[in-house]
Amino acid sequence: MLYILLGLLIYFALPHNAVLFSFMSAMRREPGKTDACPSSVKDKPDIRARYEAAAERYDALPFERVFIRSAYGKRLAGDFCDFGKSRTAILIHGYRATPRSNCILQMMDFIDDGWNGPNVPPYAHGDSAGTFASMGYREWQDIIGWIEWVKAETVVVYGISMSGFALARASSHINDPRVRALIVDCGYTSYYKMMSDSCRKVKLPTGFLIDGVMLMGKICFKADMRESSEVSLKNDRIPTLFVHGLDDPTTDPNETLKAYEACGAEKEIYLKKGAAHAVAYGVGGEEARRKVFGFIDKHTKEVC
Repeated sequence: MLYILLGLLIYFALPHNAVLFSFMSAMRREPGKTDACPSSVKDKPDIRARYEAAAERYDALPFERVFIRSAYGKRLAGDFCDFGKSRTAILIHGYRATPRSNCILQMMDFIDDGWNGPNVPPYAHGDSAGTFASMGYREWQDIIGWIEWVKAETVVVYGISMSGFALARASSHINDPRVRALIVDCGYTSYYKMMSDSCRKVKLPTGFLIDGVMLMGKICFKADMRESSEVSLKNDRIPTLFVHGLDDPTTDPNETLKAYEACGAEKEIYLKKGAAHAVAYGVGGEEARRKVFGFIDKHTKEVC
């Protein structure tokens, strides 16, 4: 109760409390985007055509709705395509996105390569419980839960944006030997750093503003939103591929470089010039596909 009162006091005392409120509102559940083609590539006909073709196939997939209970007691919903394969790829989309809008190309390529494919919306997305996303500070535990749920001999996990950060945070906690590779796509290293960068871009004050959001994070999620994924990555022992677009206006590509440098596991990195947020795989085309699946094959071929 004391922390709640203190948080409210700081909130209403802040001269920029309206901006603070907007940051908290930005973490609230919203209907995810369903357009299969990201706005940053709609003016590129060849890339758009690939997204649209993938959307037609995706919409015809025989998904089964599945549920798990999170470590913090919430019901999480996912969609599973079971093709009877011994390999399963868990794809986790980013903040305020949907599987259809965020990882449709990856999903179809995994299926073509002989994988089962569950799409796993994060906490406070899709039909999963929750009002506010914790920006990866709670969601990393959900990744562990989905890995435990999967019945497959070989597992790969692909996280995008917020879920890329959550996957990086989970990396040192994944002890399941079936998990052979992780792909962290355009993740930040901490929400604190991402907020600081966002404020500077639009010339907003930081200081008490960000401190207030950090306090709200402690109250709502019992999480320190200053904590960096670099801490977990140092103890990562699962081969990890980092992916990022070099023209990403949302998450600084330097965040991925920092994560890559911190990672203690066998690692590779793929940076794509001309790619905005969460579209490095789509813009990269065949080059990106070869990089991602070459990395996966390298670490899974002995158990295929």
